[in-house]
Amino acid sequence: MHPFFSTKVFELQQSHWKLVYFPETDSTNEQAKQHILNATNAQLESLSGTVFLTDQQNHGKGRRDNQWTSSPGQDLLFTAIIETELPLAQIHKIATTTALALAIELEKIGFKPMIKFPNDIYLENKKTAGILIEQRKQFTLIGVGINVNSHPTLENSTSLIQNTPSGSPTPREKLIASFLTQLTTQLSLSKDHYTNIQQNLQPFDLFYGKKIQFTQDSTTLTGTAKGISPNGYLLVLLDKSNSDELTEIHSGHTFRIIEIDPD
Repeated sequence: MHPFFSTKVFELQQSHWKLVYFPETDSTNEQAKQHILNATNAQLESLSGTVFLTDQQNHGKGRRDNQWTSSPGQDLLFTAIIETELPLAQIHKIATTTALALAIELEKIGFKPMIKFPNDIYLENKKTAGILIEQRKQFTLIGVGINVNSHPTLENSTSLIQNTPSGSPTPREKLIASFLTQLTTQLSLSKDHYTNIQQNLQPFDLFYGKKIQFTQDSTTLTGTAKGISPNGYLLVLLDKSNSDELTEIHSGHTFRIIEIDPD
């Protein structure tokens, strides 16, 4: 038997977010969207600050409709609903702010996380967590999957327990409670002062200062990553640019670091 998530333990540590728990569901993002779709006007007013969480997700997905798989009862799979006033063009601010909040909390408990733009958290060059941002009506849905106590078999994946020398499990209730508190703090900072997010994210930026490659309009481009733009997109100094002007790279691209041979 896998250990079920304890809603009582969570509620003792986190009183500001409302938890809706499912032992098993198709997707927490889909559950959140259905609740928004079916809500009355009065119910919509109370949806912000709600978290949908499950112990087993059967049809989880990541960016670009990739599937997110997880071990039952071992990891964190949840969707947080917040009410935002950001236009769609700036929704990447939410993704980078969420990634920063998670990285800060993981660092606090002894890990060395790195953020792979735009939505992944890496430990030791392997993916540990993913973030999926969607919008419905006036709400932003923040979907998060964290490999906590499972042992992923995919070559490029890892978990917290696999990076814990003692092999001791991380309490899931405590981790999500502290993350949600940190998320609230970082979202508040980013609302009027996104420059704080840009600066604080840099030490966690897996790409910063490195040569990367991506495809744009069927053309493969290379350049040096220079951080995050005021809109939450990646800034790149293109190799073939005739100036020092940075280019803002919008979503939909797959970025990879180019290994540079030593002289």
